[in-house]
Amino acid sequence: NIHKSGQHLLDLINDVLDLSKIESGKYELSEEPLGISSLIGTSFRQLEKMSETSNLTLSSNVASDMPNMTGDERALVQVLNNLLSNAIKFTPTGGKISVSAKVDENNGVVLCVADTGIGMSEEGIVKALQPFEQADGTHSRRHEGTGLGLHLCTNFMKLFGGTLEIVSEVDKGTTIALKFPPERTIT
Repeated sequence: NIHKSGQHLLDLINDVLDLSKIESGKYELSEEPLGISSLIGTSFRQLEKMSETSNLTLSSNVASDMPNMTGDERALVQVLNNLLSNAIKFTPTGGKISVSAKVDENNGVVLCVADTGIGMSEEGIVKALQPFEQADGTHSRRHEGTGLGLHLCTNFMKLFGGTLEIVSEVDKGTTIALKFPPERTIT
């Protein structure tokens, strides 16, 4: 319990520091070529225990000819971890979570995290994107969380020159698309 509480506190501090750096314009991306499958694999490994505890199925769908992209590995893994941990927290036992990657019509990389979880209403989505807010006060209180995850992800995506889009339906699940600009795709 002490270790888990300490890790939760460290995660909170790191999120607040990253958000402060981003919002003050002082966060500098470390640009490097990145393999999409490798990023997803790193995130899956880091959250493996959490998903196993909840008896959830994690899967990925990345084409073998998926191009690499430029980006900051630490920031992208943090974004994926935030999205996947939310999906794990809000997907009932036995549910499914998938991460897919594709190249859109403009040659931009699109990563999607989809779950079969509790979903959110339109109002819940707006609330969840605000700092220190959570979409569903009753269910979310059963899970640890600062209410910074989606807000931080949105800010990281702005740094990447991309967008974060949420499509969700209550009791059906949520899909979050990370859309990167074409200039990040390595051809």
